[in-house]
Amino acid sequence: MYLPDLLHGLRRRWWAVLLGLVGTAALAWTAFTMVPAERLANASVLVLPPPNTVDTGGNPYLALGGLSPAADVLATAMNNGSVHESLAPPGGTSTFVVSRDFDSSGPLLLVEASDPDPDAAIALLGTVLDTMPRTFADMQTRVDVPADARLTLSVVTQDATAQVSAKSQLRAVVVALVAGLGVTLFGTKALDGVLVRRRERRRAAQESEQARVREQAGAPVQDAPADHQAQEQAEVEAHEQDASADRVEDQAGDAPPEPVVTPAPRARREAGTAPAEPHVPTPASATEPDLVLVPPRHREP
Repeated sequence: MYLPDLLHGLRRRWWAVLLGLVGTAALAWTAFTMVPAERLANASVLVLPPPNTVDTGGNPYLALGGLSPAADVLATAMNNGSVHESLAPPGGTSTFVVSRDFDSSGPLLLVEASDPDPDAAIALLGTVLDTMPRTFADMQTRVDVPADARLTLSVVTQDATAQVSAKSQLRAVVVALVAGLGVTLFGTKALDGVLVRRRERRRAAQESEQARVREQAGAPVQDAPADHQAQEQAEVEAHEQDASADRVEDQAGDAPPEPVVTPAPRARREAGTAPAEPHVPTPASATEPDLVLVPPRHREP
């Protein structure tokens, strides 16, 4: 399928394209209204070093280097497995994501809880923030980390109210637009092909019917596409015949005239073209010619 053919078909079936665009707009609006807007609640959590690595009276925020791998491990544990399923069961409307903040050079985690109900989103965010320290402690217990060498978590920011997010609605609208435009494009092309083939079959049937009628009428059957060429050929041949006839007449006018033979009176009487005359006997020696030569009349060329 070439682009010029596709564009020509779309231009030829513009009414189908218009109907498809109207249907696509209606589908996008339906998707926008049926998919509820999400409510998002965000929080940021910082991984802190163990107390034994900070001097007495020291600042723990100055010893954050090398803690990013531990933050990545905690994010993986929260997003997968039984922890995530227990907090956000599959098939429900609530979900959350824990990811590392790559805009920050420190071990900062971003927590995002979403739900169509703003209160449910806030409640889920609080549950996730309460579960993260226990999960982090269990991970360090399994590898026998001493209590004074364990990493801890600190909540930096937390939303008190959920914010409206139209990301789910925009995704639904984009999917509806792509689907509608695709159906419009390929559906119009398929419809144009069907209509073109139907028109060709109808034209072939009409030409066959005309040929059958000409055959029944005794007229020579000619292919429909060759009628115009045959007519032009016939006109050329007729023109050549007229030219040949004119040349023959010109040659005949230049030649010496032939004598015209006129029948004698007796022959005319016998033929009944002249009035009968009284029979007068003539001597045997006197003979009447049967034919009389009449001077020819010159014809105009």
